Amino acid sequence: SPPAPPRIPRPGVMDGLLGTRLLHGGGEVPTSALAGCGVVALYFSAHWCGPCRAYTPEFAKVYKRVKAKGKSFEVIFVSRDRDEASFAEYFRTMPWYAVPFNDATRREVLCNTFQVRGIPSLVLVSGNGNLLDPNARSKVMLPSFPSTLPRVVDVADIGALPSEPVNLVVRHRGEVYELEEVDPDEGWDMLRIKIFSLTNVPEEQQRLFGLGAVRGPIDDSQPLARALAGGLRAQRGSGLRLAEVPEERRKGSSAFNGDKPGTGLNRGALGSAAAWAPSKEDKAPWYQLDLGAVCGVAGVALAPRRDAGEWVERFRVCCAEAETGPWTPVEGGREFDGCETFPQQTMRVVFGSPVSARFVRMEPVKFARKAALRADVLLQDGSKLDDPPTIVVLGNASADDPFECRGPNASAVEPQRMVEEQHLAMLQAKMSSLPPRLQQEVRSVDGARRYEDLARQRQALDDIPVC
Repeated sequence: SPPAPPRIPRPGVMDGLLGTRLLHGGGEVPTSALAGCGVVALYFSAHWCGPCRAYTPEFAKVYKRVKAKGKSFEVIFVSRDRDEASFAEYFRTMPWYAVPFNDATRREVLCNTFQVRGIPSLVLVSGNGNLLDPNARSKVMLPSFPSTLPRVVDVADIGALPSEPVNLVVRHRGEVYELEEVDPDEGWDMLRIKIFSLTNVPEEQQRLFGLGAVRGPIDDSQPLARALAGGLRAQRGSGLRLAEVPEERRKGSSAFNGDKPGTGLNRGALGSAAAWAPSKEDKAPWYQLDLGAVCGVAGVALAPRRDAGEWVERFRVCCAEAETGPWTPVEGGREFDGCETFPQQTMRVVFGSPVSARFVRMEPVKFARKAALRADVLLQDGSKLDDPPTIVVLGNASADDPFECRGPNASAVEPQRMVEEQHLAMLQAKMSSLPPRLQQEVRSVDGARRYEDLARQRQALDDIPVC
């Protein structure tokens, strides 16, 4: 069954549960780094425990898959090790957070609170600190587990909701339509009627994608106003001009494997076939762009590594008029939200107000696997308005297509519904920016018939990225 509508996490709740500091990526970070997370897993484990050492790498694979799907999910390692050296050695194999080993009281309280009697043990709590599952060790290994988690886009803080009508772009079967003045208070039913008037796709057959969701259908269990706010947020800065900084005016604090500029993982332009990534030893990485002259900098554009699932999730920005400094943190050193998943379209991060600078440095704070990025600078010139939010509509390709029909006849047989889900996923893939290899994998309906698990069918639809 589909997950319940996500509840927006309250800020500061995790501080009371986990303390104010956590370990991550070789250093300490504030627990506020978990702000907005929908589901948090507390992982009780130890290096001396053989079953734990066998479970951890398999759970790490699940974690990486879940993060790559854009799900709002984090893991906190609560060590049951007997000494700090064993803890440190074990934690180095993990991609997530940990309660500091020297906070023994906190770790013991967590064990007692959740009645942990053996390890490995996994407890799921909501972002608001409510217990979801006290024994989730087996649950997280199920193929259906990712579909039970909320997406980042559905629980993130998206700012103020729109109070005025919003103009939308509607895309269907290669056609583009303008839908003007959608009232945030009118609800989903009225929106679907308006979409029908443009596309002739009946309301009950519409599958809606977009509005800031980079993967899967729009969550219409949330208020329309919130979905529109997400779409507006995703388009913020789309009217700004890219600086298109050339490769020779880009540099990093280091480069993975010592790659020379323009080669390997030292190619950070948005059009790059890979990305820039720092060396493994670089504990304070940065990526710098030289605009050639002092300009009005309105923000930055960011994208994940193009050829692998590696991206920056949070980062800071510093600016300077000269490379020797002084360097000024943007918005007082604020940590900006980065990419959510892979693959993902270029995202724009717009500052509260433009700054004057020639040099712009991006400093990764949190990342998936590597601090890999492709980036550019957004310039303030006021020449173009932001693009309106977009909705992609899927529906019947033809009246006699049994795989897309969602009427009573199609829902009579369970396997038919499963094929319908996969067929829609195939259609979405053809409209998306999936690599050719993945396009080929979802091209035939014969391939869809090999799916026998309805949960996997749901995932197939949820996993398709929206172009």
